[in-house]
Amino acid sequence: MNTYNSAHNQYHNHNNAEAYVKWIMEYQYDFFLTFTPANPNTTLKQLTNDVNQVTKSINNTLKHDDAFIEGFSFAENSKLRANGKGVNYVPHIHMIIRNLSNVSLKRFQNLIFNRACSIKNGKSRAFNPNYIDVQQVREGTTKQLIDYLTKSAKFKLNSMATDFINPLVKAQIQYDGDLH
Repeated sequence: MNTYNSAHNQYHNHNNAEAYVKWIMEYQYDFFLTFTPANPNTTLKQLTNDVNQVTKSINNTLKHDDAFIEGFSFAENSKLRANGKGVNYVPHIHMIIRNLSNVSLKRFQNLIFNRACSIKNGKSRAFNPNYIDVQQVREGTTKQLIDYLTKSAKFKLNSMATDFINPLVKAQIQYDGDLH
């Protein structure tokens, strides 16, 4: 965790995106996830809170298998969804997860979908299973995946692409509501 925080602070304090991306590439990842909220008006802060509820619950379940969620989160506002009155930019969060090589794709998908679809914001579900994607990272595809996830980090963060790239700390996205 200290390594995560150190590199994270170095990236945000010195805008050293290249070093941060290089650090992310040092690991092999097991799963790639995308969470898009059911409600297109969900704020990035609310989405982050909802995803954190999912990952915290799953991490508690995985403890029984001596496994835990570790990796990075990438938030974007670039997905468009028609809302009947025009088009909205909908926030979504990508995650790359490591240290779960002993967890099958099917089991991890079931954990994600079951937990995510139980989260509610008021009377509505926070997530629709059609807007959640869980994939296993195939061997040899890590570089291409990280290139995709860090596409705007190489050119500075901007509001139309990656809003934040953060390490997961205790399976939680560290996001205070302010964009860095």
